[in-house]
Amino acid sequence: MRAIRVGVVAAALTLGLAPVAVADEGPGVTRVSTAAGLQDAIDEAEPGDTIEMADGTYDNIVIANSGTAAEPITLTGSPDAIVDGGDNGSGYGVDLRADHWRLTGFTVRDAKKGVMATGASGNVLDGIEVYDIGEEGIHFRQESSDNVVRDSFVHDTGQVTEDYGEAIYLGSAQNHWDGGPDTSDRNRVLNNRLGPNVTAEHVDIKEGSTGGEVSGNTFDGTGQTGANSGESWVSAKGNGYLIAGNQGTAAYMSGYKTRVRVEGWGCGNVFRANTGSVAPYQADGWGFDVVNDGCAEPNVVCDDNEVTGATLGASTVVPTDCGDGQSPPAPELPVAGATASDHDGNVPANAIDGDLATRWSAEGDGVWLRLDLGSARPVGSLAVAWHRGDARVTTFDVQLSADGSVWTTALAGRRSSGATAGFESYDFAHGSARYVRLVGHGNTANDWTSVSEITVRGPRV
Repeated sequence: MRAIRVGVVAAALTLGLAPVAVADEGPGVTRVSTAAGLQDAIDEAEPGDTIEMADGTYDNIVIANSGTAAEPITLTGSPDAIVDGGDNGSGYGVDLRADHWRLTGFTVRDAKKGVMATGASGNVLDGIEVYDIGEEGIHFRQESSDNVVRDSFVHDTGQVTEDYGEAIYLGSAQNHWDGGPDTSDRNRVLNNRLGPNVTAEHVDIKEGSTGGEVSGNTFDGTGQTGANSGESWVSAKGNGYLIAGNQGTAAYMSGYKTRVRVEGWGCGNVFRANTGSVAPYQADGWGFDVVNDGCAEPNVVCDDNEVTGATLGASTVVPTDCGDGQSPPAPELPVAGATASDHDGNVPANAIDGDLATRWSAEGDGVWLRLDLGSARPVGSLAVAWHRGDARVTTFDVQLSADGSVWTTALAGRRSSGATAGFESYDFAHGSARYVRLVGHGNTANDWTSVSEITVRGPRV
């Protein structure tokens, strides 16, 4: 498709016609400056392509063609590249119906729903701003899994319908299920600024959704209305979420809550190291309004949370001493061999030689390091020592495969801490795999991925 696009431009010039507003700038890079050009570029994008938006205002967009886990498609622009739906009472700003896109840097505004992901998995929303939205800002639904929203700013939602004004909405309520739970699973909401003027919850986790994470976010409850039970920063009605390290101010009623809307759902969520104050509030509530009715695996409020200012108290359940929050690690699994998509002379075997002074390195977005465990085994975490990991942050995915051909994404858009050159552990929903693949997307200094050592462990016990 890239060659075809260049050919169309050349033919237009030969015939004396006005050139189209899409022009390739090197292999796989398309720069656009018009609404029509943007949609054309999206429609024609192939795995590995990048679309760069010039500053300006664009119409709402539809994304229907997918990248791949190894070669995602990137749509990027500055905050002054604005997708404007034109009416916050109708339509979607970004209608995302595809897998493996990276949406970075630009702004979405003035639509009924900001970003609507439907059956869309493995996507990363990074550093976008979403505001002046009639209902919810960002919504993952209908089996949209393994997505990441990070370092983004969502505010002024619910401007038409306060009841549906969530900043980020994960899954679907039972009355919107189609024959069974909406298993929009393992979505991660990380390091975002949510609010002010979010009329409902800042993060609403619906029944049917499992195994995600809400961590490192800042919640500003100014403007929250309490409509349709939207009276807390986070409402967890799904199962098995980690909700940790968030900071909030000014909830309508309570900081965090769980509810059992459907039997068996709203359970097994863990609240750790969250801080802030519910005050100023508008109704009497709790720091943690947690319900465990009918839960075989109860919700846990750890005693390292510090959410103050609620009139009724800190928590409806007795806080638990969670220690370091981790079960003892599973034994390290033997690795039979390592291969890679590329290297610069620092070969893949260096990553499993037990020597932190050696490394595997490769340049480019989507390079990968594959570990062969020799046979299918239960896996649940990686430990990675990044080369120069104390000086830069690396972005990566983790994928699992039984046969080396068909891959399942276990972690998408994860980032290293940038604080240590030693091992960092990354847990994920466990599964059985013979092959484990780390896919690199560069680091904050350059587009290299460099691993000093990597180990694989089974699920925590």
